[in-house]
Amino acid sequence: MVCFKKPGFQKLMSSLAPNLKLRSRTFFTKLLEEKFSERQLQPKEAFFDCSDAATTIDAWTARRRSYLGQTIHRYDKNILKRKSACLAARRIIGHHTYNVSAKLIESIHGEYHVKDMKIYNSSKTKRKRTCCTSISGNIK
Repeated sequence: MVCFKKPGFQKLMSSLAPNLKLRSRTFFTKLLEEKFSERQLQPKEAFFDCSDAATTIDAWTARRRSYLGQTIHRYDKNILKRKSACLAARRIIGHHTYNVSAKLIESIHGEYHVKDMKIYNSSKTKRKRTCCTSISGNIK
């Protein structure tokens, strides 16, 4: 039996905080999944009518696992401000080669429907040099 379902724990919690409603693990899992799907739609809606954008890409290694993070930036013409969003932070499986990185970036662009935009990528290399590329349409 889970701790929060035990009568002794429920009695203790009702005496400490009578207005507190005890929730199960499945409640929080469901809530987290709902919030994640809501937050995932926000960048898709924000960049739906955008024709061009700039992305920044960063890759790092932590505890023998490699990751790639990508943010996207656009200029909102209605309020005259720059808008930014984190598109993804994904695990890189395999070596850090161009092909692996390009496929991962393409999957992120496909997921957020930014394939048809004019994209300007910038990333830093090991020697702290910034590389900029311009992509129109799909990555091949």
